Amino acid sequence: MFPPAFSCVRLQATTRLRRVSQRTVPARQNHLKHRSRIMSVIAELSIFPMDKGDSVSPYVKRALNVLKSSGLMFQLNPMGTVIEGDWDSVMAAVSDCYKALEADCDRIYMTLKIDARKGREYGMLSKVAAVE
Repeated sequence: MFPPAFSCVRLQATTRLRRVSQRTVPARQNHLKHRSRIMSVIAELSIFPMDKGDSVSPYVKRALNVLKSSGLMFQLNPMGTVIEGDWDSVMAAVSDCYKALEADCDRIYMTLKIDARKGREYGMLSKVAAVE
C-alpha cells in the first residue's frame, strides 16, 4: 500500500496514481514489450540558495511552484523532491527551478540524481512498491 501522504500536482495525475496504487504493481513479465520505449526519468532534485541565511523555505517553495506549473508528477521529501517524466520535460523543469532562484541569489547549491529507463510507467510508485 502506498503512503496516504503521497501527493502529485495535477488532479489527473493524482487520479491516475490512485488507480495504480489500488492495484498490485505487476511482476516483471513480457508486458514491457508492449509498452512504449520512451525513456522515463525519475530525478531527485535538491536546490536552495546558500546566501540567504538559515531559513531557505521561501526559495524551496519557489522551486516547488515551478514544478507545480510544469505539470510533472513530483513528491516532496525532507531532503529534496522526486520528479518523474520524460528527459526533456524533467530537465526543463530543473532548469526553470534554477532560473527562479538565480534571479535574486548569488550562490545556489543543487544536487540532481537521475534514474532513466525505457518503457517504465509510474516509476515513483513501482520502485517503492517493489520493496514494500
